[in-house]
Amino acid sequence: MKKLLTLALFGGLFAATTLQAQVNIYISGSTAFRANAWRAITNLYGSNLTGQNPGGATANNSGASLVTLTGTMPIFGGQQVTIFLSWNGSAQGTHNLVNNDNISFLTNDFTGDIAQTNLISHTVDLAFSDVFQNTTPFTSTTLTDTNVAVIPFCWVRSAGAPTNLVNITIQQLQECWSVGTIPLSYFTGNTNDGSTNIFFTGRNKDSGSRLTAASDGLVIGTPSIFWVTNNGSAFVWAKMTANFIANGVNYGPGFSSGGTEAGVLALSGTATNGFGLGYEGYPDARTAVINGGQIINYDGATPLVYSNNVALPGSIGQLPNSPDWSPIINGKYSFWSYEHLFMRPGLSGNIPTFWSALAGGVDNDLATVEANASSSTPVIAIRLSEMKVARPADGGPIHP
Repeated sequence: MKKLLTLALFGGLFAATTLQAQVNIYISGSTAFRANAWRAITNLYGSNLTGQNPGGATANNSGASLVTLTGTMPIFGGQQVTIFLSWNGSAQGTHNLVNNDNISFLTNDFTGDIAQTNLISHTVDLAFSDVFQNTTPFTSTTLTDTNVAVIPFCWVRSAGAPTNLVNITIQQLQECWSVGTIPLSYFTGNTNDGSTNIFFTGRNKDSGSRLTAASDGLVIGTPSIFWVTNNGSAFVWAKMTANFIANGVNYGPGFSSGGTEAGVLALSGTATNGFGLGYEGYPDARTAVINGGQIINYDGATPLVYSNNVALPGSIGQLPNSPDWSPIINGKYSFWSYEHLFMRPGLSGNIPTFWSALAGGVDNDLATVEANASSSTPVIAIRLSEMKVARPADGGPIHP
């Protein structure tokens, strides 16, 4: 009896120790979806979030690429849960999972709103992606996948660009993708526009928005990407040549985030040799529009319905916080993708539990944002339950 009592006591102590064990989960992937992901994760903590690095506005508006959070979550009882986030891009996040990359995360050093910059290296458990795994080159291991939302993308002309640049077709995109610069007359049919240059800008091939643009436009080949730089005497559009390399993969030239691309679309009004055209997720398109850019039509359709029922907003700088996405929802506009939440296969225990809870948390967050949209928290994605159409692959046919 004494031996049984001792074993029972030991078992109880072991269970208590297990209950209080640390849960660490490492997430990478899409930069475009990080605000939604951050809110969904913090909602899972609720009032039990006790530390965040960095804290304050930097993390709260998802302006940071690296964020680490800690506290307890109801789904894990009394266990301490630390979530390490590294927003590094859709393709790179997929590569992280397939190849078991060790990447950098911020440590869980929490000191108020002051960011602690110590880094740790660890493999990744989950990754957000704007594209299906098969759209990336990283397919040697099949990842566990679930769709969590629909992401609208937009083609945006730069600040100061001619107002008659109002549409780009799939055929025009195929021509312009590799050339990188084209006269305005190609879009307008007006020979008087032949001396005005339009330059294509965009992301490196780590980007889900770039992969989606290429898939939906049925584009093959490497794009020529331009940016605005100072040549010593003036700001000009020039071809980007520097490559971005991560985990041994060369992702080529291009912007590393939609925010930096949006900044160039705003800056390009100062360029002396032409104007820019690029693709953006809706939050970065909003930034470009606020700074003088404009969303244009894609294949004759607009991603959202504007209040004045015209193809373009009534005035530059005005975009709704709660858009009417019916052109996407009903299948009229095709430049969109699913947001995926990938997980390494064969896992059990805490990580699948969190993966499932996070997928549901994303949908809950989208519903909350829709009900309370504001300029600080606009609707930038569509709930799966609202879609009247679907597609089997990026750029694939859209069907009811």
